[in-house]
Amino acid sequence: MHYLFIIFIGLFAWSGLFFADPSAAGINSSPNDSTSSDCSEPITWRIGSIDQRFDLNKDDLRRIMKDVRNLWSDAANRTLIQYSDSGEVAINLIYSENQKFTENEQQLSGQIKKMRHNYFSMRTKYQRRSVEFQRQLKSYNQIFSEYAEIVNEYNLRLSRLTNSGIVSRNDDEKLKNLKKQMEFLEKKLNPLEEKLNTEEGKLNQLSEKLNAYADEVNEFIYQYRNRFGQVRTFHQGIYINVGNQKKINIYQFENLNKLRLVLAHEFGHALGLNHTDNPASIMNYNMQFQLDESLKLSDDDRDAIQNRCHPLIE
Repeated sequence: MHYLFIIFIGLFAWSGLFFADPSAAGINSSPNDSTSSDCSEPITWRIGSIDQRFDLNKDDLRRIMKDVRNLWSDAANRTLIQYSDSGEVAINLIYSENQKFTENEQQLSGQIKKMRHNYFSMRTKYQRRSVEFQRQLKSYNQIFSEYAEIVNEYNLRLSRLTNSGIVSRNDDEKLKNLKKQMEFLEKKLNPLEEKLNTEEGKLNQLSEKLNAYADEVNEFIYQYRNRFGQVRTFHQGIYINVGNQKKINIYQFENLNKLRLVLAHEFGHALGLNHTDNPASIMNYNMQFQLDESLKLSDDDRDAIQNRCHPLIE
């Protein structure tokens, strides 16, 4: 009897995409054009247009902008950004091909996560059944080992008696006793063997199903990496100051935390700040290492805004 066991399937790992941040290549005003040198007057902003496909309303944007305002204003110890119905900087959310790309990426990523969850649930079930099968197989092998020893002893005694041609009462009783033990153990082994054969078949089917599902997950991961795994620069947002028109256009964001990060970055430009080399800074040109869930300025960001605006000393 042959028992085939666990085939461990390794799934490809995949990581989030590297998104280059907005203003790496865009039309940004120079610091001297954006605000006064001492930031004596706050920049006012207003809501321009919001494409409905973003599933974002004006109240959501106001809440996000409250965080952005506090982020920069607290660092300078004065109000730097303020809402006004007639604000000088209009915020527009423009649905672009980049946003479609992001939503497709999120959809496929979510599908893969769900499939991976299902795969690991299936594998856990398989492993539990395999452990139980191994326990039953161990019990079977112990009984079979005992049975084999008795069969071997029976055959040896029978061979010696056959060769000698003399059978004593004691030898006869011993043979009968051994035969009874053999028959008793056979009655135990037969249903166990049948049960093991059935369970082996189920395990092999589950193993095939598990491997087939792993192939399916890996195919989705391959598609994901092929479509979204390449380094791609997104201009998620941009601050524009042309003539008398100032605006921040947002073209793409993954979630509200990312939108808040992009707006914080673009309002940094509106306040007159340039990019920094610190990868953890809000004003770095790449969005990769910033903590968007707990948005905060780096020391470089804080120094830049304080040098720009000369914070009040209480």
